[in-house]
Amino acid sequence: GGALLPAIAATPLGPSLQRITLSEATLDATFWPSLLRVLPSLPQLRCIKLLSPGSIRRLGLAMVCGAMPADRALEVSIVGGVSHDVPALKAVVREVQAALQHLPGPRGITVVWEH
Repeated sequence: GGALLPAIAATPLGPSLQRITLSEATLDATFWPSLLRVLPSLPQLRCIKLLSPGSIRRLGLAMVCGAMPADRALEVSIVGGVSHDVPALKAVVREVQAALQHLPGPRGITVVWEH
């Protein structure tokens, strides 16, 4: 959950990290707010890849998309797995992509589906 990202940001590599890959993570209610808090400590971060996430809180992801500074480039890449509910994950991605299109102005954050 949310405790992982501050731990990553606190490492000596934190300021230079460009990608974070989390495998089979359960993205609980603390994950997305935690991401927003640690972003200033991860200035080079451009991609978060979520491999076969156990769950994704759509509202949390949508909140991050709305709260992200428009000039901050970040790709959230969601990769489905065979044992997970792929249709549900795809639905989350589609809903968040649609929400992003309705936000004012250009956005640096993108949400993509990979399989």
